[in-house]
Amino acid sequence: MILFVGTIGILIPGVQPVVLAALLAEQHITLMQLGHAASVELLSMGLAAALAAAFLPPRRLPAIALITSLVLAAGNWLTPFAMGEMVTAVRALTGFTGGILIWVAACMIARSAAPDRWAGIYLTVQTLTQLLFVAGMSIWAEPKWGAQGDFALLAFASLASGAASLLLPRAFVPLPKTGDSPAGGLPPPLGVAGLVVNFLLMMFIVSIWVYYDPIAREAGLSSKVSDSAVQVSLGFQVLGGTAATVFAGRLRWYPTLLACTLVEAGWACWAAASDPRWRRCSSVRKIPAARSGWARVVLPPASRSPRGCAWSRGRARHKAWGGAG
Repeated sequence: MILFVGTIGILIPGVQPVVLAALLAEQHITLMQLGHAASVELLSMGLAAALAAAFLPPRRLPAIALITSLVLAAGNWLTPFAMGEMVTAVRALTGFTGGILIWVAACMIARSAAPDRWAGIYLTVQTLTQLLFVAGMSIWAEPKWGAQGDFALLAFASLASGAASLLLPRAFVPLPKTGDSPAGGLPPPLGVAGLVVNFLLMMFIVSIWVYYDPIAREAGLSSKVSDSAVQVSLGFQVLGGTAATVFAGRLRWYPTLLACTLVEAGWACWAAASDPRWRRCSSVRKIPAARSGWARVVLPPASRSPRGCAWSRGRARHKAWGGAG
């Protein structure tokens, strides 16, 4: 039940391309406000998890998880009824409550005999759940009910988390003090470096991930292709989480991290160099994520469009979605 509660807390990052694209298509938000809602929700999620780990004692867990699950359910249910920056405000609240649920799972992982293995299990379970939700939204909920169907699924999942919260242990034992950690409980320098690298890696991924549907649509791809790509990506993340679980404790973390980083960087460079015609698309700057310079790695070749540059052709659609001309 602990992993289930934590999985519901971190459900939204995997489904953001689908649910935010639905709000965008129904003109609840503009393209710029999509970035605001996604960024604020993820930042508040991380902030809540960090603050809870630093200041919240691991006691009265059922009550804490129940209250946060109910608030999360309410925020998910109300989101499709909001407009503009009110969506950002609601998603900030849901991100904060989700972060507290993540803290519950992190408490268990930190106190387990094999935290690396349990972290891999948590990653696999959460990504598999995200994959199932994306598939359900794309195939069933969104075609019938639009954005309200998507967020209703999230709200019901949050209510299920509230029910599961009643089965949580009342408290966790305090973490033992060790001489390896500096004062304040901070990780050693190598641990900080590992966190920074992972932060930068996720920053790169998420900056494209949340804008994937608008980018795909402006490139002339259908929403079916876009949703399928999201599902494929989550499927490979499940494989990665499974590999992390299987090889936990058997591989040294630094060579593994370095190898994965080099593979991802090589893939990005190859994708950027495979078709330089994206440079002719003057309207690439219309997508906020593209200003980072990394958007080029996901731009499809212009030759897929029978009328030239897909980005230029998508300008009218961008204006229709509420973006600046």
